[in-house]
Amino acid sequence: MDKHWISILAALAVASVASAVEVAGITVPPTATVAGQKLVLNGAGLRKKAIFKVYVGALYLPSKTTSADAALASGVAKVTMKMMRDVEAEKLRGAWTEGFANNNPAGDMPKLKARIERFNALFADTVEGDLIEVDLNGVAGASVSINGKARGTVEGEDFAKAVLRIWLGPKPPSDDLKNGMLGKG
Repeated sequence: MDKHWISILAALAVASVASAVEVAGITVPPTATVAGQKLVLNGAGLRKKAIFKVYVGALYLPSKTTSADAALASGVAKVTMKMMRDVEAEKLRGAWTEGFANNNPAGDMPKLKARIERFNALFADTVEGDLIEVDLNGVAGASVSINGKARGTVEGEDFAKAVLRIWLGPKPPSDDLKNGMLGKG
């Protein structure tokens, strides 16, 4: 390979690393995929509870937006959570349940209830360093992986949107996290 091509490849490698984001010492990759579709990092932020750093959350979309409505309408998204502390399964499940209730219309909750229970069952105790990935696909629903191991899928485009509203709805885990994921932070 001639030096010209090596220089080009080296420049591309540096450019892709340069577009990664660092939040609270965690490097967030610039791209992700869902169902074979390449997504771009929309934004990332830190979830804190009191003084404790809980996780770095990142949102990937087909194209960048600062609008929660546009993100919810995208049809496909990925949320990653890099855990910064140990969290017991029951606390995680309680946080999911609260997030669904706080950010989805009350009239939708009865039809989501059984799927929320199935979603919650996909989670076990997490430890610092674990990576939770939630693939949101209007066709398949919401698929969860932890540390690269598929845990399961809960069907429905309405359910995928309900999950994404946890971070982008009116009462997200924190406004700082929501703003970071929307690229406003």
